[in-house]
Amino acid sequence: MVAELEAMMPGSNCGQCGFPGCSGAATAIAEGRSSPACCPPGGKALAAAIAAKLGVELDLSTVVDEGPKIAAVAEELCIGCTRCIKACPTDAVLGWGVHPDDHKRPAADAPLRVMPMPQRLYVPLVQHIGAPARPVVLVGDKVLKGQLIAEPQGALSAAIHAPTSGTVTAIGEIVAPHPSGLAVQAITIEADGEERWTELEVCADPFRLGPAEIGRRVAHAGIVGLGGAAFPSAVKLSAKVGTLIINGGECEPYLSCDDRLMRERAAQIVDGIAIVAHATGAGAVLVGIEDNKPEAIAAMRAAATTVPGVEVRSVPARYPMGSEKQLVLTLTGLEVPAGGRPG
Repeated sequence: MVAELEAMMPGSNCGQCGFPGCSGAATAIAEGRSSPACCPPGGKALAAAIAAKLGVELDLSTVVDEGPKIAAVAEELCIGCTRCIKACPTDAVLGWGVHPDDHKRPAADAPLRVMPMPQRLYVPLVQHIGAPARPVVLVGDKVLKGQLIAEPQGALSAAIHAPTSGTVTAIGEIVAPHPSGLAVQAITIEADGEERWTELEVCADPFRLGPAEIGRRVAHAGIVGLGGAAFPSAVKLSAKVGTLIINGGECEPYLSCDDRLMRERAAQIVDGIAIVAHATGAGAVLVGIEDNKPEAIAAMRAAATTVPGVEVRSVPARYPMGSEKQLVLTLTGLEVPAGGRPG
């Protein structure tokens, strides 16, 4: 009965009923600890349906239909934090999109540059969602650029490699490069300035590899997403999809690194797209880039002509276009269900 009642609930898990989500409310109603009319968002219609399901009488005159509640976003005050979207349990932020000042210049017009190598590097063992990586080097070890220095722990973790050649001088806690200032485990490397590379595992033709081998190599390379979650990419490559969506949205104020990468490294990006499409079996690829990045759109379209099935689309420049659910809806017209994920 609990499962049947929960299926009737709106699924908002808003907590207005006083219970921990719709499941908690359904359990309380089934056990007789709460009235069928305990769900304010459901109103009279839900209360009557639950009462009929339970075979009990209910005085609906005491149930108040509050009607929809509407919130407005003041664009002149919006800083693009997405707290309103994250706080909404039903993804009911309709007519979404604000236009905060982007502040992307002059950075967006500056070419990519290689930063000078610092003398000491602190390499955190948590650069991804999931379990921290486990060190495979010891203090005093000499390491080469690209050498594995920490291996993943479990299915949701990521490998970490030496960013330069040098000597491991410490393995332990450092202050995280994060506003929290919390301590994290890290490997400290004193750079020798020689930038000597380890021997790399090179594949002449990645399209001759099967999906599992591509996933293995991506996992070994420690590749993770550059969004907020830093999700290990190899996990996503295990999925099979009909349409692969590439997120070229960069709607946050001040950020312009993706814009510059698409302008200057479009061919390499399209090469990577082709490998991901091969691994996931995608028959079509949609690349969404906001219309305030015309140079990036032109560069990506030119590069995409070499790969069949890749379509670069211009999407409106509004916040938060880079959010996966908004981008999926804009590119395909399909809405990701509340609480669900694309795929």
